Amino acid sequence: MAVSIKSERRALVVLLKEIDTNHGTSRVSCTYTPSIETYNIVTDNMTDDCIPTQLGNGCCIWLNGKGQLGEIECICPKNFKNGISTYFHLDEWIKGTPSFEISSIDDDVVIEQLEDGYIIWLSEKSNVELEVSQSGISYLLSGNKLSGIVAKKSKIIE
Repeated sequence: MAVSIKSERRALVVLLKEIDTNHGTSRVSCTYTPSIETYNIVTDNMTDDCIPTQLGNGCCIWLNGKGQLGEIECICPKNFKNGISTYFHLDEWIKGTPSFEISSIDDDVVIEQLEDGYIIWLSEKSNVELEVSQSGISYLLSGNKLSGIVAKKSKIIE
């Protein structure tokens, strides 16, 4: 008897739960280490209680109990090859800290280099409708789905 195995690719789906707009100043660290091709964003929400979730190609995201980003780290991810950025700062945006829940995972993350930072794209094809800004990062949302995270003014670690 022959057995057929069908491989299905599921898209990474990180869904927005809520946006907390009543918060104090939070610290965010955005770094890039060229020698090991590592992109890292760490927020004040990163604690030992954060839950890690593998995102596909060498990337991992940690969310705290509320679903807020603690850290996202990508080691040797795919790079955006188009050369024409799909990101532009939206005229309307919200300052706050979004909370997420992860519903499915199995897609590769893509990095797009910016002049003074980078974007971690969780979804290659998306129409960004809302930008939520938290200190040195912005969350790019398409509907209630997290499409990408913009690291602004990242520090290069040699």
